[in-house]
Amino acid sequence: MILERMAQTREKLYRAYSEFEDAKMELQERLKTRWKEYLQRGESEEKNRILSLLKQGYTGEQLEELLSKEALQSRPHTR
Repeated sequence: MILERMAQTREKLYRAYSEFEDAKMELQERLKTRWKEYLQRGESEEKNRILSLLKQGYTGEQLEELLSKEALQSRPHTR
């Protein structure tokens, strides 16, 4: 919540400066590009991992169970 408030305050302070908007837009475009690259790399790594597990003799059911367990473990814990 604090970070959100800080972002809102920063927006209000710099809204009048076009340089801020230009820099913000440029940063957003860079982040989009980096994020796409990251996702593509992650997909490729995951495919290679699954192929490796298949070569090791895992069945489709075993892979599904393993990946489901890993997905559950990687979720952030909430209280």
